[in-house]
Amino acid sequence: MNVVHECTHALIANRRFRWDGTYANSEAAAYVAGALYVAYSVSALAREMLSDGSLDFLRTQEPFATAWRIALSIKDIKGASVSAADTIGLRAVVVASPTYAKYKVNFGTPVGLRPKSWD
Repeated sequence: MNVVHECTHALIANRRFRWDGTYANSEAAAYVAGALYVAYSVSALAREMLSDGSLDFLRTQEPFATAWRIALSIKDIKGASVSAADTIGLRAVVVASPTYAKYKVNFGTPVGLRPKSWD
């Protein structure tokens, strides 16, 4: 899952694929990509275990938990896309997460190797 997450960032950066070039959007895309990988690749038993919410990274306010819910809602739907409401919700969870809050990431933080807020 982590490899898919990080490869999503690399794809966005290397293809200059910037729908608005923010850190929150890049993280949201990477979390959904990782969650879809898990949803498609792990056994039914593991998916059932992931769905019960008992694991730390599935707590309500963790980005992966929101991405997991989104992934399950679009999995197996040909041509599916993430709704605007789900995108905004996931971005909000990313920005509020302690992992990103400590770097002062906000909705407008640009994608880059070292945003000024990290200094």
